[in-house]
Amino acid sequence: MNDGIAIPLITEIERMGLHVPGDVAVGGIGDLPMSGAWGISLTTVGEPVRNGS
Repeated sequence: MNDGIAIPLITEIERMGLHVPGDVAVGGIGDLPMSGAWGISLTTVGEPVRNGS
């Protein structure tokens, strides 16, 4: 899933009393700057950006 979905998902998982990555593993795609900004440990993969056609 993309980082924009993975971050709220991690928050909800932890609200349920589970731990990431101890109980549930979550990975994201996009390597968004916000991925590490909230103190959430998210494994994320960057996508190459192309300019033009």
